Amino acid sequence: FAVQPSEFIKLSAVLLLALIMSRTQMKRGILNSGVIASAVSVVFFGALLFNQGLTNTLLLMAISASMMVIGGIQWRKLAVVMLAYSMVAGGAALYKLGHGDDDTPAAATQTEQLAAGTDGAGNVNRASTWQSRIERYLGDGTPLYEKPIDAKNRQEMYSYMAQANGGVFGVIPGNSRETARLPLAFSDYIFAIIIEDLGLVGALFIMFMYLSLLARAASIARRCTRTFPALLVIGMAVMITFQALFHMAIVSGVFPVSGQPLPLFSKGGTSILITSIAFGIMLSVSRYAVRGGTKQ
Repeated sequence: FAVQPSEFIKLSAVLLLALIMSRTQMKRGILNSGVIASAVSVVFFGALLFNQGLTNTLLLMAISASMMVIGGIQWRKLAVVMLAYSMVAGGAALYKLGHGDDDTPAAATQTEQLAAGTDGAGNVNRASTWQSRIERYLGDGTPLYEKPIDAKNRQEMYSYMAQANGGVFGVIPGNSRETARLPLAFSDYIFAIIIEDLGLVGALFIMFMYLSLLARAASIARRCTRTFPALLVIGMAVMITFQALFHMAIVSGVFPVSGQPLPLFSKGGTSILITSIAFGIMLSVSRYAVRGGTKQ
């Protein structure tokens, strides 16, 4: 049973941020001490996530920024926090690119691990993987249909083929043409197969369901009589929804390639466990936290 620490870190970060912001609330937003503690916590968790993949760090920062907005942070303070995030993330990225090898290949896709090369100990060169992903994302002006398929771009190309084959209404589940040859079609690229099976209409419906989950969590939060459970239920919903949107953006080519499962769809042990815990927390809040208590 393989455990992905990054999934536990994201859950822990949401729990801690909800606790910090609930204890530093004031009528006009969050106290400076709460903003500083939240930002420092995110930077700490981001440092732990960094070796697991840059996307996980960016996802954590997006989740924390959303929770701060929902928690009532003043826009001026939020701008300072985002500037600090940008400086830390940029410095860390430059450091990694300048120091080459990384001994944690977990976030590299299988085809990229083969193409990226290894160091003397057999570890994947993560710096070259990142650089290769960014270069492919920016492109060289060559249309996708003219590019040859190789070990580096195999996942992306077969993913685009699957989405194109799905069209508007899909080929009906079970008739997917690319499932057999798309690497990690069951996890990191499952949204491409969803589009192929259900088409653009089905993909938009899946996106709508995730956004509906976020809206439902907001409805529960509005009925909460205390700050902590309100931030908790919103934080869990944001974590699930943002991860889903990141996955969709990566598969559709909006974001550079990175390994990110689709909650409730992708195969995986830790991801399913963390998603289940998040739903359990949201259900607990909806059942108990909306009853009585002193309103803050």
